[in-house]
Amino acid sequence: MDSEASDAITLDKSDMSALSSDVRISILRAIDGSAGGTVSAATLADELSIGKSTLHQHLSVLENAGIVSADKSRKWHMYSLTRKGKCILHPKQSFKFILALSSSVFFGLYGVYMLVLFFKGMEFQGGGHVKHLPELLIGGEIFLIVAGCLIYLALRINNRDKCSYADSLVRKKLTEEK
Repeated sequence: MDSEASDAITLDKSDMSALSSDVRISILRAIDGSAGGTVSAATLADELSIGKSTLHQHLSVLENAGIVSADKSRKWHMYSLTRKGKCILHPKQSFKFILALSSSVFFGLYGVYMLVLFFKGMEFQGGGHVKHLPELLIGGEIFLIVAGCLIYLALRINNRDKCSYADSLVRKKLTEEK
């Protein structure tokens, strides 16, 4: 599965309708900017200076479109963005993943190159003897460790910021079954 397919979200007519209101866009930005990524309807109403009934109408449209999810298990309903909502607000999050992965390839290849030079040895002019420089061994190991750390970082970014609409549908289905 290529990266573009996993990062793609599909917007249908209800999504476009949900995103056509400036108030709804303000609601999405307020939820995204809240501490912890969740916020109550009362806090949203106060922050955006709109009536609670108007806010609930807008939130229900966003929730029906799958852009916002609500935790209605408590007295105060807490709203948060779904993966689809996060991808709509932050479409270029995959850039961090690509940067970390490409950097890890560079560091890994250069680390292997330095290790090959160490084990092969270096011939100096006029001497005809082979010398193994420990700096190449240490440098190669450091570059390989950095490459490993960057691969780990790239995988963490990919798992955290994956903008797959299928993931949000699966999560929504699981929460409906509970």
